[in-house]
Amino acid sequence: MRELRKIVLDYFLRHGDADWDNVRHHVEQVVRERRIATGGTTIVPVVDRILWDLIVERVLSLGSSTGQAEARHPFVYITDMGKAIASGQEQLYDPDEYVASLKRRVPKLDNVISQYLLEAVGSFQRGLLFGAAVLCGAAAERQMLLLLTEIERWDPDSKRKSDAQSLLQRPRLPSIFSLVDAAITDAINNHGMPYSVHQGAPTHLLSLQEMIRVQRNEAVHPVAANVSRDKVFLSLQSLPGAIEVTERIRAWFP
Repeated sequence: MRELRKIVLDYFLRHGDADWDNVRHHVEQVVRERRIATGGTTIVPVVDRILWDLIVERVLSLGSSTGQAEARHPFVYITDMGKAIASGQEQLYDPDEYVASLKRRVPKLDNVISQYLLEAVGSFQRGLLFGAAVLCGAAAERQMLLLLTEIERWDPDSKRKSDAQSLLQRPRLPSIFSLVDAAITDAINNHGMPYSVHQGAPTHLLSLQEMIRVQRNEAVHPVAANVSRDKVFLSLQSLPGAIEVTERIRAWFP
């Protein structure tokens, strides 16, 4: 299914506008030429499902990019968002591939975070921006709590250890970020944490903090209640790097 979806996207990236039947015929031809195994499945219904899925995701739209064709079947064109996806950002709209790609970078990815992100990308894919923002924020917050848990186990500073225990019981995000930053600085300066482990930590911690802020202050706050597609897009782009770095740091703590 994913391979056929890519064939469809590549076709629209080259042609822009298409007739539904032409897409069917093109995919059938490519399957034959590349000898793609289909397990005996008829191609046309699969292509139809892919096309309707891409329309729901607003990657494709009915009609033509010039407005010369009516916005109805069988005329289809690729949207501007679709062009961006087909040009290399497709994983941000494919929940399974997004999580699989992250797991290749972070083999021990937390199962709850994995589920949060699977659903976040699925929500973003369907234009459910509030839901996607909340789930990105939840993933970021859980990642910080996992990091705080490792710091609490390791920390030789009795005061900071006690504060970490308190924050794990009653999380207060500004205090969590301050404590984590102080513990990492201590580990770098006094306990030999190498640059290869903490590289990029300040930037990624800030990005996690911003995701949580968007979740709490913009997505679910009854007064603000405003989340843009760009903010969610940026969160989904930056989360893999932030999780990878914080997981490196977690793994370093004895």
